[in-house]
Amino acid sequence: MGAGEGTSLLDMPNPLEQVAAFKAQHYAALAYSLYDLRADVILDAPWRLVSVIGLGLGLFWLLRSKTLPRIFSEWPEPVEK
Repeated sequence: MGAGEGTSLLDMPNPLEQVAAFKAQHYAALAYSLYDLRADVILDAPWRLVSVIGLGLGLFWLLRSKTLPRIFSEWPEPVEK
């Protein structure tokens, strides 16, 4: 069989399905990691959980705000010499 024989575009993996599977695996790993935390982790180092939750809420607020698109629409163009 020569190069390219025996394969078609239908046999090739869909990149979007690969990305979705990759995300699902990582979300599952994150959920399992959070579920498997020791019961006293909030007493041992509360800043670990509080900082992750705070960063997540801040990122969610930033992405949902009306300010971010305005910032990028007013971003200056690079100066050409």
